[in-house]
Amino acid sequence: MTTNKAGRPASIRTRKFCRYLTPADAQILAAAGAGDISAGFRNLLALYQEVYDLGAKSPDDVVIAFSNYRKNIDSF
Repeated sequence: MTTNKAGRPASIRTRKFCRYLTPADAQILAAAGAGDISAGFRNLLALYQEVYDLGAKSPDDVVIAFSNYRKNIDSF
């Protein structure tokens, strides 16, 4: 989860931001982008948009959607 720390408050108009990544976060982004962390970030945003468009409006909805997807895949 994201936490706000000292500095500029969050804004929907932000165009550029810099964040420190944990090794696990960097590994996830690299995997999502076939080795390119920037592409992985864009791919995860696109994935989130697709899930949001399907009706998942909260993080819990996203977890449920992927849990249901996993159950369907495992049933084959």
